[in-house]
Amino acid sequence: MELSKKGKYLLAFGSIAILIIAIVVYMNIVSKEKTLLFSDQSQKTLAQISNSLLEAGIEFDYPPPGVNGLMIADSDVSKAKIQLTSDNVFSPNIVGFELFNESQPSMSELHQKVNYQRALQGELEKSILLIEGVESVRVHLAIPREKTFSRSKVIVKAAVTLGLDSHGLSNITMIMRSVRELVSGSVNNLSPNNVSILNSRGELLSSNNQKLTIGSFGLKQQLEQQVEQKVLNLLGVHFVPEEIGVSSWITVNNDKVSETSQGIDERFEPVVTQRTTEVQQGKKKVPSKQITDEQFGYREVTRNVDYAQGGIKRMSVSVIVPATTPFTEENLRQLLTSALSLDYSRGDSLTVVIAEQTQTEPDPGREVAMLSPSVMTQTEPKIQTLASESLLRAYVMAAVSLIVLLIALLTIQSIKLKKLVSLTQKEEQTVLKSLDVWLEEKQVERG
Repeated sequence: MELSKKGKYLLAFGSIAILIIAIVVYMNIVSKEKTLLFSDQSQKTLAQISNSLLEAGIEFDYPPPGVNGLMIADSDVSKAKIQLTSDNVFSPNIVGFELFNESQPSMSELHQKVNYQRALQGELEKSILLIEGVESVRVHLAIPREKTFSRSKVIVKAAVTLGLDSHGLSNITMIMRSVRELVSGSVNNLSPNNVSILNSRGELLSSNNQKLTIGSFGLKQQLEQQVEQKVLNLLGVHFVPEEIGVSSWITVNNDKVSETSQGIDERFEPVVTQRTTEVQQGKKKVPSKQITDEQFGYREVTRNVDYAQGGIKRMSVSVIVPATTPFTEENLRQLLTSALSLDYSRGDSLTVVIAEQTQTEPDPGREVAMLSPSVMTQTEPKIQTLASESLLRAYVMAAVSLIVLLIALLTIQSIKLKKLVSLTQKEEQTVLKSLDVWLEEKQVERG
């Protein structure tokens, strides 16, 4: 069926309109590139962020399993940051010396002291949260009241509970020292030995008892994480990091040993320790003689050596790699033994298992377990895969939308053409009458 001139114009304009609509839909809805943000935040903070974005009407998506954070369109990133800043999502809800902003003349002395202690605790919490690696903190001060006629010295104590992230666990020694110095330097008459520090699991990390110092817990965890990180960095060049299993156990010796030794210093030449001179008088023609007796000896030296706490007593490392490895088990043992400086004479052990890969379906209700903080850095391939899938889905949706609109336009045009071709009986009579009149007029003109 040949289209009329009007139909051709309508089809051309309709196709152009469909193409423009498809491009607009693709640019504004389908083709929005999304970026992973807030991957370093806790689940509690992510919940606050999502509530703030929902109230502001900013759209976001959740990343694939195993990836922490939220997916936000590139065009909405700046808007989201401004909204979260205005809602004070990242600012800790801690009250410090703001308690004294409102003057209360009728406040008693006891009430003022209690508020001052609360404000001081809040300011300490704010300062500790500024340390990189600290996620949460609670500070408790025990400041007894000074008695007027008492000669005993007031003992001030403090307890700090810390929640650390992966970076904080790897630098726990430095954080413990910083917190103790910060708290003791901010409170009068507070000694660093009277500051007790606990972690979020209730383990005592630091106290006035030197046997329970950070070397017992923090140093052990730090060394184990360093060993696992070193193995992952070494084998991650040849294997997929998610397919490598690493576990380490280090026994730390916290005994402090002092050693005293005495001996000679062979770096210098011997010196005369005793000299005796004897003169023998001669008889008749025999002259007198002078005899000198000398004794030599080396310098004596005394050495006092104090061995610091925190030495490695024993180390055990277990590694699992896939069976597609280009290395043999003996090669892996030699490589790991050299990289970790294992000393088998002190009881170190190394276990290497080459396991066959099994195809298992992931359980959606199961949480993803990670051996060390370094595995979190391996989420970039997942994000790239998500972006590729989103881009492919966008192209498919745009093509389907274009085809559907084109089919709809052709259907409408076909219906209109059918209506134009099929005339009613009344319309046919009108057309025939008009045609007869036109023929009669032509005949009259010729005659």
